[in-house]
Amino acid sequence: MRVFLSHSSKDKPQVRKLAQQLKLYGIDIWIDEERIYVGDSISKKIQQGLRESDYLCIWLTNQAMQSGWVEKEWLPKIKQEIDESRTVVLPLLAENCDLPDFLIDKRYADFRSSFNDGLDDLLQVFDIKKTKTIKKVTHYVYDLLSDLDGVIIPLPHLTNINIISSLKKIPRSGKKIRLDTYEPKVEIRSIYDHLISVAHSADCLLPELGLQLSDTEAMDLSRCIVYHDICEIFLGDIPRYTPLTDPKRSKASILAEERLKRFSPQERDSITNAFIKLFLEEREQLSMTRYESIIHKNNELSKLFIFLDKIDPLIGVWRYLFYYRGKLDDGKKFISRLRDFFIYERPIKVAQEYSNDPRVICMIERLRDRHDALNYYQGQGLQGMLFGFHSSIITQLIEGHTMQFAPTKKKNRKEQL
Repeated sequence: MRVFLSHSSKDKPQVRKLAQQLKLYGIDIWIDEERIYVGDSISKKIQQGLRESDYLCIWLTNQAMQSGWVEKEWLPKIKQEIDESRTVVLPLLAENCDLPDFLIDKRYADFRSSFNDGLDDLLQVFDIKKTKTIKKVTHYVYDLLSDLDGVIIPLPHLTNINIISSLKKIPRSGKKIRLDTYEPKVEIRSIYDHLISVAHSADCLLPELGLQLSDTEAMDLSRCIVYHDICEIFLGDIPRYTPLTDPKRSKASILAEERLKRFSPQERDSITNAFIKLFLEEREQLSMTRYESIIHKNNELSKLFIFLDKIDPLIGVWRYLFYYRGKLDDGKKFISRLRDFFIYERPIKVAQEYSNDPRVICMIERLRDRHDALNYYQGQGLQGMLFGFHSSIITQLIEGHTMQFAPTKKKNRKEQL
C-alpha cells in the first residue's frame, strides 16, 4: 500500500514526522523530498506518484489551502474516488481552516490537539492496530536519526556538512561501482536506506529467532545501526571487498579517505568519529560513545548487529530484483553484474559466527543462489523456495521495505561532451 502525502512546504516538519510514523507500520510513503531530485520535472514526478498511490492524504492547514500545488494534487484523486466509488482522498486536519467543498462532508483524522490521536484515526482507515504492529528497532532508529537531523559540521573555507542530508545523498558504492555503466539505468540506494534496511531486518528476523530485546537492548542495537556508518559522510562508502584498481578506488574515494589512508580502517573510523563527536549535542555524544563501547565488546549484541549489517547488501540485491521486476530485460545481465554479492563469503561466515540455528544458514545460502534470484526476478514467488524461515517472513524481509535512493547526479553539458 502506498500513500501520497499532499502538503504545503511550510508544514514540512509535521508531515515529515507523519511519514516516519507511517513507515513504522510498513506503509510505503510518497513524499516529495524523498522522490524528487535536482533536475527532475516536479509536475511529472508528482503525477507519477499520484498514479502509483492507493491513497492521497491531505495535510490541511491554512498554508495548504493557499497552495496551488496542493490543489493540483487533489484533482486526479477526486476523479478516481468518484470513478471507483471508494475512499481515496483522506483529509488530515492539522489546524482550523476553511475546507474546500468536496472535503466538507468527509470525516477527517483530527491532528489539531493531539498528533497521536490523529495518527490513531488514520491507522484505523488502513486497518492497522497500533500497539501490535509497530517495528521496535526501526522506531528507535528513526528517533536517533531525528536527533541528528539538522546537525551541521562546518569545514572552514570549504562547506558545511549536514549529517542526515549527506547520508541520504551518498550512494552505496558497492552497487554504484558495479551499476554505474549498466543499461537500462537504475537508481542506487543510499547509506540512509542501508540504515533503515538493517533495522527492518532486525524487526523481521528477531521474533523468528526467539529474541525479545528489552527496550534498552533495542535502543543499543539501534545505536549500532545509526552510528556505525556515520563516518561515511567523510570517508565515502567503499566496501573492503570491492575489487578496485588504485585509480578507480582513488576516484571513488573522497579527500578525507585519501588523507587518512595511511591509517588502518579501524583507526580511520575512530579518528573520523571523534571529529564528528565534537559537533554533537551531549545526548548524541553519549549515544555514540555507547555504540563504540558495544561494538568493541564482541558480545551477543555486537554479533547480532554485525550479522544484520553484513547480510543487508545481499538482501538489497533481491530487493532490487523485486523493485525493477520486468524492467531489466530477462535479469541475467543484472545478476551477472552483481555476482560479487552472491559469491562473497562474509555473510555466511558472520551467520555461522552469530548463530547455530540451521534456518539462518539456510536463508543465507538461498539468498546467495543466483539461480533462485533469477527465478524470483522472473516472477516465481518465494513460496516455492526453502529459506528455512516461512516464506511470508522472507517476503516481508525483502518486499516490506521501500528503498530510498541517492539523488542522481545530473551531467552538465561539458561532461556530456
